[in-house]
Amino acid sequence: MTKNEKQWLSDVASQGCIACRNLGLGASLAEIHHRACYPTDFHAAPKTWQVIHGTEIELLVQVKREVEEVRLCRV
Repeated sequence: MTKNEKQWLSDVASQGCIACRNLGLGASLAEIHHRACYPTDFHAAPKTWQVIHGTEIELLVQVKREVEEVRLCRV
């Protein structure tokens, strides 16, 4: 993994869970899965999950935008 790839993953993880943030639940740790937080998890009901939280593409666009905003604030 390159230095830039490691920094990208670190920056994404530092943002926490995008689904929790978008629901107004505030900051939470970024985890691979935290299915217990939702009545429907992505793998059990992907269409329902995406209706509630957005598509993977929509969320990726949001994450990229937010990471770029954070990077612009760095000195």
